[in-house]
Amino acid sequence: MHRIQGFLLAATAALGLASPAAAEWHKAETENFVIYSEGKEDRVRAFARELELFDALLHQLHGIEPSGNPNRPTIYLVDSYRDVEKLSWSGVGGFYTADEYGTYAVGQNSRIKTGFHLNGNAVLYHEYAHHFMYRNFNSAVPAWYSEAFAEFYSTTVIDDDTIEIGRPANHRTESLQYHDGDSVADFLLAERGDYTSYSRGWLLLHMLQSDPAYAQRLARYLDDFRNGKSLKEAAQALGDLDQLTYAVGRYGQGKLQFSIIDTTDMPAPNITTSVPDPVEQELISIDLLRRSENLQDEPIRLLKKLEAKYPNEPRVHFALAKAHHSAATFVDDIYDYVEELRRTLAEQEPGSKKIEDLEKAIAYNLKEYDLGEESRLRAEQEEAFAEAEREVDFALAAMPDHPRANALKGEILMHKAAKGETEQWRAARSYLVKANRLAPEDPLPLYLWHKAYLESGDEMPEVAHLGLRKAYVLAPESKKIRNALARDMAKMGQFEPAIAIAKISAYSPHAWTTDRKLLKDIREMAGLPEDEG
Repeated sequence: MHRIQGFLLAATAALGLASPAAAEWHKAETENFVIYSEGKEDRVRAFARELELFDALLHQLHGIEPSGNPNRPTIYLVDSYRDVEKLSWSGVGGFYTADEYGTYAVGQNSRIKTGFHLNGNAVLYHEYAHHFMYRNFNSAVPAWYSEAFAEFYSTTVIDDDTIEIGRPANHRTESLQYHDGDSVADFLLAERGDYTSYSRGWLLLHMLQSDPAYAQRLARYLDDFRNGKSLKEAAQALGDLDQLTYAVGRYGQGKLQFSIIDTTDMPAPNITTSVPDPVEQELISIDLLRRSENLQDEPIRLLKKLEAKYPNEPRVHFALAKAHHSAATFVDDIYDYVEELRRTLAEQEPGSKKIEDLEKAIAYNLKEYDLGEESRLRAEQEEAFAEAEREVDFALAAMPDHPRANALKGEILMHKAAKGETEQWRAARSYLVKANRLAPEDPLPLYLWHKAYLESGDEMPEVAHLGLRKAYVLAPESKKIRNALARDMAKMGQFEPAIAIAKISAYSPHAWTTDRKLLKDIREMAGLPEDEG
């Protein structure tokens, strides 16, 4: 999910998460997760256990050894469904974001286990299944399969000594009824995922995994796609699509079976819990607003109040630096988003149902963010960068060995250098080198260091190429890092791995037109025909 998708939130609606009356945050750390939960300590501990068991289950079922990746995703559990909506938009029960700054998900503490609506478990399991695929599959899968895979595991139920897998996705009942009889070709041959990928796609995958003969077809289909066949060519492994459509319809009318796994012999995960101090309590809530929405006025206002309360607290100044920096980069994000909407609109066939929605989205964003006044917005952007630098300098004076503060300073200097202060390139890279030395397993400084050489035009040392590769190993879920590596490999003539990596982005369910163009460009560089999908 892109950070800019939650634009409909009014700033005042977010106040509840950062108000003095908000519930106390508890923190749990495990081998694979950092979890913050509003409410009681036993809730965050219980959920940490569930999530570790879920992760172990996915590795076991797919025959994948745990990688020991030190970059753990952060999970935020808020009190209610309404609190999730405040951080995103109406109708959303949770969400997942992965970028060069880190990976996090937001869900709710409610744990309803039955019914016909999404619940906190289902949303987080769905999103973590996506994360698991990015971290462990190392190759592209068709867009429908990505969503169907996540839906299949979203209904997992974890109790004291059992895990139930493959339960019916009752929350998709309405969509299944509406699309009953639709051809599976509608989503099997589509480059992008759509709503039927969640419902009909889930049902197809459930059927394919329920029978050994079907499972063999599915494995061959995924292998064929992975090895370069188009969506249409790969689909031949599944047999006649009309017959498959009929079989799925019959399968959905029957009683779906699910598996029950005994977990009594599974090792108990190591979980440590703590209660953040009063400053951190407030920073968690405010930073969650910043990361979720990029509606920066409110986080900055709240942080300035906190700064008045703790004027010499470097953590507050660093949080302010991040908030100002996010406000600055948001200007680029929103212009990029509108351009993507325009490119997508240009791709539509006459009469497409999507045309009206895209036109409305473009008009809304142009008006909501005054995008016609670019000169003013760019001036405000420069002010935000300057504020970010002042705040990060304050933080670094007190915390000179803070890895992310050094990385942020380097990134701000990169912006200044790109604006004409070319002498800043060397200084920017020095901060990024220090950040990497302080946190060698953090992908952000490695990615930014490569980017600094690329944007400056200076000769790039081999170690910068290697650093970008390491950043990708550490954060394969970050599209920016993934696409940067695909471009880098293509420029060096390493076309086969470049195409494989670019294909992951091009066929993700929420791919942008620029992701598909990257794959097309690399294939052209390699002298290969355009990928037919």
